[in-house]
Amino acid sequence: MNQAVVFGHEVKLKGVLAYPQEKSKKHSAFLIIGGSGEFDMNGNIKGINMDTYRKLSDFLNENDFITLRYSKRGIAGSEGNYYETGVEELLNDIEVAYTFLSEQEEVDENNIFIIGHSEGAILSTIYSTLNKKLSGMILLSGAGTDLRTAQIRMYEYAQKEIQSLSGLKGTLFRFLSNNKKIVEKRKKFFHSIMNNKRIHSGRKTQIKWYKEHLAFTQEKIKTLLYANDIPILCVFGSKDIQSNIKDLDRKKENISVVEIKGMDHMLYTTKYQPTVVSQKKLFIEEASLPLSQELKQTISNWLCTIKINDPSQLFLHSRKLYQGKS
Repeated sequence: MNQAVVFGHEVKLKGVLAYPQEKSKKHSAFLIIGGSGEFDMNGNIKGINMDTYRKLSDFLNENDFITLRYSKRGIAGSEGNYYETGVEELLNDIEVAYTFLSEQEEVDENNIFIIGHSEGAILSTIYSTLNKKLSGMILLSGAGTDLRTAQIRMYEYAQKEIQSLSGLKGTLFRFLSNNKKIVEKRKKFFHSIMNNKRIHSGRKTQIKWYKEHLAFTQEKIKTLLYANDIPILCVFGSKDIQSNIKDLDRKKENISVVEIKGMDHMLYTTKYQPTVVSQKKLFIEEASLPLSQELKQTISNWLCTIKINDPSQLFLHSRKLYQGKS
């Protein structure tokens, strides 16, 4: 069952509380933190209904968890200005969402987890050091990396992809993008942001968001991740061009790391090769797909191994997961 909600104080955010079929007792819960861009609470963006976060929520509901997902400031009816929102505001909104979730009568406040995708993985990592009440964390397509590293990888991949294009399409792309310099231009853009230089991009730019993200280097993010003692699951896809399992170069007992063959950045196991040039077309192709089955099984297996504070809930989750509802 899905319930539309509005929460927040200075800024009202629109979200969805989603429940398992059985609501007669308190449930463990997941707070879902989405990725960058103008995606709404369901993981949809103008003209493309992928429903990635709705599908993720449905899966967790089937396994007896309550979930909360919400749209960022300025997106899909949430108040605020998307272009003036930085990491500070995003972290504040996560805290507000966590508090709202913990106050729900059906939620066991001692068993709340956070699950972050892409930028949401970065934000969840930072937030986990600020909230010591979290019971665990799942990081999808972004563990141990930072915004700068992820974007440079994407631009490097795009540069190679454009260079390999044949025919008129390739010629046009190379001419219009000045292909040999797109990575260099991105690095200069980051340098300008950090040095308060004027940005000439011809479109609105999230200056505050970039500047605050760039303050968190990859080493800082990894330090924050490894400082955690809560159970953590980090999942990567072999077709993800932004995050890489090699980013996690240390082993720690509480951190489980898995790479899923054939899964891309958007959590779909696909026959298609990664693309930046035709990204919108790929999103449309993937919209009708279910989330990666191996991803769901990986999460199910992890949930069966971690300690949930209420042993009776651990038994219930384990039973449901092993019944094949994942």
